[in-house]
Amino acid sequence: MITYPFKSKDKKAPRYINDLAYAAVRDAVMSRTLQQARGMTPGSDKVLDRMVKRRRKKLDNVKLPEGILAHWLGPRNAKYTMIYYHGGGFIDAIMPGHVRFLFSLMKEMRKSGKNMSVVVLAYSLAPEKPYPTQLRQGVNFLRHMIEVEKKDTSQLIIAGDSAGGNLVLSVLSHIAHPHPDIPPLNLPGPLHAAVAFSPWISFRGTEDSMIENIGSDIFYPATVVWAAKNFLYSGIGKGRKPRPGHLGDEWSEPIVCDEQWWEGAASLVTHMMIWGGGGEIMIDSIREIAQKITTGFENAAKAAWEGERENIGKVTLIVAPRACHVEPVVDHSMPFKNQKSSQGIREYLRSILD
Repeated sequence: MITYPFKSKDKKAPRYINDLAYAAVRDAVMSRTLQQARGMTPGSDKVLDRMVKRRRKKLDNVKLPEGILAHWLGPRNAKYTMIYYHGGGFIDAIMPGHVRFLFSLMKEMRKSGKNMSVVVLAYSLAPEKPYPTQLRQGVNFLRHMIEVEKKDTSQLIIAGDSAGGNLVLSVLSHIAHPHPDIPPLNLPGPLHAAVAFSPWISFRGTEDSMIENIGSDIFYPATVVWAAKNFLYSGIGKGRKPRPGHLGDEWSEPIVCDEQWWEGAASLVTHMMIWGGGGEIMIDSIREIAQKITTGFENAAKAAWEGERENIGKVTLIVAPRACHVEPVVDHSMPFKNQKSSQGIREYLRSILD
């Protein structure tokens, strides 16, 4: 508490109240057991139903294979649909802050004359249901939206924060390079957009920002590694080994993928946005993955015929100065708000929605 005035500007949260709250969250998350984590929330389905009931009279849920649900936060007939994969290290259920953030995002789009709805996948949690369960469910829900809901891919956005951002990139990886244990998904056309907020795409815990930004974020590096080990509780698959220096493979830990890998995903989306907080411990890996994807897409454009180049997706990296991990969600979880962190997200969505 008394150290805040003595920290350098780039080693602390923007305000004293944030710094105090982030320190409390860091310690609480670091010291909890998995059982305590489960006891902190009634589960994704109940959280979503309660939050929706406060704003809408009727629930609109989708029953999916494996006994899971997807929850519509807005009308099904909106022009654009955002499929949302929530964060939480694949071990935590969705939090009310996630839902408040998504409702605020829909409200902002409506104010701007943009017709966008959100549907949230309540995927199964690790370690009870370890990798690749979440990838399979994420892919199958996108398949459901295209084949059952008959949504045009040009009006679909896949988005997610933290572990959900991992899932966004992993779903694209699977479409381009099918996971050996999950049925392929062939898109009839490119998705309108892929949006990843503070994507958790590296399990190494050794990047410089992991140490440099501890004082301005909501996690310790050890928490990241602990969550990854629970996510990969059963390994990455029979007969397969992690990539050297990593815990995961190309579909579980996207930082493993090189530029050539991402060339295969270049025509799967029209727009891609990666958001990171300048004060989060994961920012180095976020910058790294953004650069790899950008280079992969650019290389794909160079190799494409002139008439095909317009089909290559455009990548945008937004770094919010001094923001913590998934700060737009954190802002909707705390009694204080700093809408500056989500300003870039709102402006980006306005720019790509007609």
